[in-house]
Amino acid sequence: TSNKYAEFYAQMFGGQLPKPVERSNRYASSYFKGTDSMLINQKFGRLYEFEWELWEDDKTGQIRQRASEIGKGMRIVQEMFFSARLTGQAQTFAEDIHVPAPTIVSNVYDANLFGTGFGNMAKASKTLLGQSALEDASIAMLKARDPMKNIMHTKMDTLVISVDDMFNAAKLINSTLQPSVPGTAATTLSSVPGQTIGFVNTINPLYGLYKLKVGRYIPSKHWYLGQAKKGLIMQSRSPLEIIQENSQAGESFSRDVLLFKSRARWEIDWIVGSNFFWYKGYWE
Repeated sequence: TSNKYAEFYAQMFGGQLPKPVERSNRYASSYFKGTDSMLINQKFGRLYEFEWELWEDDKTGQIRQRASEIGKGMRIVQEMFFSARLTGQAQTFAEDIHVPAPTIVSNVYDANLFGTGFGNMAKASKTLLGQSALEDASIAMLKARDPMKNIMHTKMDTLVISVDDMFNAAKLINSTLQPSVPGTAATTLSSVPGQTIGFVNTINPLYGLYKLKVGRYIPSKHWYLGQAKKGLIMQSRSPLEIIQENSQAGESFSRDVLLFKSRARWEIDWIVGSNFFWYKGYWE
């Protein structure tokens, strides 16, 4: 939650590790660099007009039902912002809803969200979701280091995917036994070499490791592995309100319409260091 125009966030990197100290010697200092992030709350909303005659003649309750669902639009926009921010790229959705690139910028650390040098991005572009790719991502995130070269100790628990991979991902992480043929994508069943681990009577090492989240607005084939509540910040200044204009004043009075307004203030974005808790599997 937020209670002001903008909120400041400190970097998510830990301090340097303790070191042995000789007797009477000064302790080594851990220097925290000034890399605060600021998230500015944005206001979102829309006006919804219903003709008075349409409302009066609504014998089935369908129109009133539509009015009661106005708030769902805000949730959809929040999902659009989350998806665009997660990719780290500007995106434009239906009705010209434009989400700019993330605002995370730092003069001290690299401003890129994902990179093979950080250990939070697949080494090869267009890496499709699969057992080997997901296992590689899991290992890479356990090795991921912050700019001070300390291991991040990320606890991956969430796999975010596009709609295209919803069934493949479900098989990968919910099957108790080996869910795929071992080997690279170019090999066939007959060409898999002997001694290949995971071919005969093997458990699925990915079973139950991650919660699966399907994003309707995640770009096709994109997938992300990370730690929930350690990546994007969902900052809410004012919760969703649905307000109806007084029928004896304004547009409602002069035009015989029922006028509703949805309104909320919030922001979704990365802060310095939060990107190191997420791994980008597919990129171009």
